[in-house]
Amino acid sequence: MLGIFNSRAWYRYRSEPLAVFGLGLLSAIVFLAVLAPVVTPYPEHAGRFVDFGNTSRPPSAQHWFGTDLVGRDVLTRVIYGYRISLVIGFVVLGLAAPLGVTLGLVAGYMSGRTGTVIMRITDVFLAIPALVLAMAVLGVLERTLLNGLLALAVLWWPWYTRMVYNQTRTLRHEEFVVAAQVVGASHLHILFREILPNLLPSVLTKFTLDLGFVILVASALSFLGLGVEPPTPDLGSMVAEGATYQPDMWWLPVFPGLAILLVVLAFNLVGDGLRSVFGEGR
Repeated sequence: MLGIFNSRAWYRYRSEPLAVFGLGLLSAIVFLAVLAPVVTPYPEHAGRFVDFGNTSRPPSAQHWFGTDLVGRDVLTRVIYGYRISLVIGFVVLGLAAPLGVTLGLVAGYMSGRTGTVIMRITDVFLAIPALVLAMAVLGVLERTLLNGLLALAVLWWPWYTRMVYNQTRTLRHEEFVVAAQVVGASHLHILFREILPNLLPSVLTKFTLDLGFVILVASALSFLGLGVEPPTPDLGSMVAEGATYQPDMWWLPVFPGLAILLVVLAFNLVGDGLRSVFGEGR
């Protein structure tokens, strides 16, 4: 069962300085993203806005991260870009993780053809590089945020299926599962009330670590021109656009790139902290 919310688990988490730092960093990023219209200096710059009198200005007291090619404040667009990145991460894994976990539970618990078919399909998806598969899906579909989310979700569920499958095959022989079978519990009860709670620590840890990876892959797709359509602020697109004008306008790719680095680092540090907590608690 999950133990992250009890005092003992929180004490173990606090004993990891990097995990605490990651949690603080992630909290700050989420705070900025949620309150972007309030905390950003020029919220109107997140949309269709041009100011040709302030184009390509370097960092200054007025524009801490400088301005882009049409005079928009880069700091404002980075903070709004966090909004897009966090939405992508949570929506993609919110779709992929439940599907993958459910298929992994069924495949690991049910012997015979059902489990074999599920795992062979899973192996096919795992055999294709994630970025290549996402590019293929987005190459066919229209370039919209929804299609981008679906493309990433399509490539992410197999990893949860494989992980849950391996753990379920071990747990199905445990005494508490056998006892539930003896008293006549249904398959659904055994899967979701007996086995799943014991898998939640691993699933939650992987979910947290994957959030950073999803954001990184989404940024890579945006860098390749397969992200959301402008003028929506997207960190990967901002890096791609700014890279063309280096080194003269170095601030255009550097600050969005650092933003990606920080959010990925934060999720990884939090995930490592959870892994330590759950690993010690088993």
